[in-house]
Amino acid sequence: MVKKSILVFVALCALGALAAFSLNGMARNGAVPAPAAEPSGPFTLVDAAERDLDGSPALALTFSEPLDSTRNYDGFIRVLRLPQESAATNQEDANENYDEEAQAPAVQAGPVDTSGAVPVEGAWIVGSNPRMLYFPHISPQSRYAVLVNAQLADKFGRVLTQEYQYSIRSAAVNPAYYFASRGMVLPARQNGGLPVVTVNVPEVDVQFLKVQDDKLPAFLDRVISSPPGKVVSDIRDDAEQSGDEYGRGELRGVVDYWTLDKIHTLTESVYTGRFVTEQQANRRSVTFLPVEDIKELAQPGVYVAVMSQPGRFGYEYQVTYFYVSDLGLHARLFPKSADVYLSSLLDGRPLAKVEVQWLDAAGKQLARGESDAEGRVHFAVRPQGARVILARLGAQVSMIALKEPALDLSEFSISGEPGKPVRLFAWSGRDLYRPGERFDISVLARDADGRSLGPLPVQAILKRPDGKKQFTASWQSDQFAGYYRQAIELPLDAPTGFWSLELRADPADRVPATVYRFGVEEFLPERMKLDLVAQEQGLHPEQPLQVQAEGIYLYGAPAANNRLLG
Repeated sequence: MVKKSILVFVALCALGALAAFSLNGMARNGAVPAPAAEPSGPFTLVDAAERDLDGSPALALTFSEPLDSTRNYDGFIRVLRLPQESAATNQEDANENYDEEAQAPAVQAGPVDTSGAVPVEGAWIVGSNPRMLYFPHISPQSRYAVLVNAQLADKFGRVLTQEYQYSIRSAAVNPAYYFASRGMVLPARQNGGLPVVTVNVPEVDVQFLKVQDDKLPAFLDRVISSPPGKVVSDIRDDAEQSGDEYGRGELRGVVDYWTLDKIHTLTESVYTGRFVTEQQANRRSVTFLPVEDIKELAQPGVYVAVMSQPGRFGYEYQVTYFYVSDLGLHARLFPKSADVYLSSLLDGRPLAKVEVQWLDAAGKQLARGESDAEGRVHFAVRPQGARVILARLGAQVSMIALKEPALDLSEFSISGEPGKPVRLFAWSGRDLYRPGERFDISVLARDADGRSLGPLPVQAILKRPDGKKQFTASWQSDQFAGYYRQAIELPLDAPTGFWSLELRADPADRVPATVYRFGVEEFLPERMKLDLVAQEQGLHPEQPLQVQAEGIYLYGAPAANNRLLG
């Protein structure tokens, strides 16, 4: 048995970085917040009005300071329903009386005549904005008196300076219905159905039209708006060569009957039904129409849903179009090539053997491919004139209309590398170093399609934490085209903080292609004694070598929960 004792100095960078950066970060950036100071101004009631709370009308009070969400404020506020000036014998009279009263201001501050008023039961709710109180137990087309006691206190315990009285008229809640979904895909087996939003509408009639398979590109070309600055010729019906753009536009939301009639040559009616909605008076409710359970809608394809209110006949309808699928379709379009990726919407797994077609405006196939085990289909030549990418797997179908704008993430709080014809990717072994250390930086250069580039000089500028340049150099790739490896040696008196390495393929670029940031701190790595013991006297090609490792920190604690890499 051979016993070898090896003294190993292990730098636990994560612990060192955590300790150094936490202490320095708190000192420099003030990460520890100071306790909230009690406000100096008076505590007052700022506003009273009717607002929406979770789809229902509610009385809302706005205060100058936040309230305590754990406190019960019902004993400090009284709500009374004021009587109508004259009794109404039917709904038309009630509406007429309400119209006369509507001429008065919706909110009146000051003393309120509560003769004949009826108390309204219910609790006040502190909103997500702690300065607001809500009372959702009201009816539309009514006037309420809100009496606020001067003993109502904020979260700091300060009470109001006076009592407040308001007269608030609630607005009428008119019947409404519309499709809630703005997307085109309903994920199979997880969407619950086609969402419909209703207010005071107990039932809806929906007619489903199926887009003919050979007319799918023409349908998508009609209903999807063209990109800005691009004019697309109209798709006309057989005898309607009008030469105008009437009938073109997004087929969602409120659509008139004339526009719907223009798509009759592209679709066929397959099902009509009446659906009961969530019946909650004066409240916005969502009902899911069970489209996956209707056998007439089981065929793969795109469907148009046209919704109306039973017993009402107008010039406009609520419309949307959709298809049910588990195929997640993602296309990456490059200047000359394209990649298409398929995955399951249910669990995110890549899908293999999915047929992918590129179709033109007439529905003619321009290119075809099949996804591999990674769910990828590569097209070396991007088909020109394609309007739709269509994917099929059994009864599942998914599609992308190429006239739609590409995925836009501008509304999300994200950032990424700037768009450059040459992309540079930099990395190193760590992101935390000590003054005087020497380490290697690796850089990979690729074009917009991800291909390697030939010999290309890269400008490197290393900047210190104060923004001053440490050095400027031009790097050349050595053994492999598009790959750079350079050593960086930090000076012994290197200032601590975050350093940045700016890399540019074109030295004239104002914005660098990439910036690699790393920290420089004074930290002492943990020291460990590591004993390695092997039973075997030598190594054999066909037998594994078992080594027993025992680690002890030099300050005495066992070196537990560390990974040993061989």
